[in-house]
Amino acid sequence: MKTVGLFLVMLEASCKKKQPNFDSRNDGFDKLTPLIKSIGEFEIEQRESVKSKHKLIYVRNRNVKK
Repeated sequence: MKTVGLFLVMLEASCKKKQPNFDSRNDGFDKLTPLIKSIGEFEIEQRESVKSKHKLIYVRNRNVKK
């Protein structure tokens, strides 16, 4: 079975779809990554993008069995 995760940008889009006024700054975080890290239930992996200079941030739930 594959480990399931998603890119942070997809997570943010999903949050905004369900809660249009979602903003990590409302919880005291400048960006979404520190907010996700503070929860402590997710593994966060930065990946290099071959198409741009931006890093892709991949998020995976630690509690999901592999």
